[in-house]
Amino acid sequence: MNERHLEIDHLFMFIEPGGPEIEALQRLGLTETYRRAHPGQGTANACFAFDNLYLELLWLTSETEARSPAIERTRLWERSQWRTLGTCPFGIAFRGDLANAGVPTWDYRPPYLPPGVSIQVASGSDDPTQPMLFSFPGSTAPGHWPAERRGRLQRDAGWGEVGGVVLRLAAGVAPCAALVPASAIGHPAQGAIWLDVNGSRKQTGDISQQIWKVPEQIAYLSRLITLLPGDLIFTGTPAGVGPVQRGNSIVGGIDVLETLRTTIVGESGS
Repeated sequence: MNERHLEIDHLFMFIEPGGPEIEALQRLGLTETYRRAHPGQGTANACFAFDNLYLELLWLTSETEARSPAIERTRLWERSQWRTLGTCPFGIAFRGDLANAGVPTWDYRPPYLPPGVSIQVASGSDDPTQPMLFSFPGSTAPGHWPAERRGRLQRDAGWGEVGGVVLRLAAGVAPCAALVPASAIGHPAQGAIWLDVNGSRKQTGDISQQIWKVPEQIAYLSRLITLLPGDLIFTGTPAGVGPVQRGNSIVGGIDVLETLRTTIVGESGS
């Protein structure tokens, strides 16, 4: 399967109104690019744009709006209360089509967007303990914004593009490749399974070697719990299981699905 191209458009983090995070970024030499309110959504922001993406510091302005039926599923209110609820205050917006990349999504239509325009939100983001993943309609990199909007970006501080973003998973959370709906590929009966560590092949196998096929696993588990879109079922893996170390680069996949790429940044031997 061909990999779909997605770029990070911006990253958001919930703060308190007028929070110290704004001043902290300014002390680092960053220049605030713009501020915006989101009527009907109950939030406002301050944004710091680089050539290829921007950072959005987001805060709550109206609990009533943020918890209204049109907004409620985003869990923005819960995310804004992360200090007390233990939710995730972060969001990652992409340029590109999340649904076409195999991510189950729903269409979010906040009141501040023009009629007919929507934001694709990953269905897995219904869980407010996870980052909110979404794709922003018609977005372009800040370097391509009109001059009156982008200003000088962060060039006065000597910074151009963001070269990379490191996402640290909470303990017990496993990395996952893009999800592909069964409606697109059915339930493959065969397909090579493989995993490389630092470019060296460590595990090989095939879907056909599973004792219990995927439809059988889903049918059995559905008798015990309610399975929802985005739920993950962990099964056994081919021979070759072994420890990994901090800094190890891991690439794995199943030939009929997307490729998983991740780097170990936790404790050695984890």
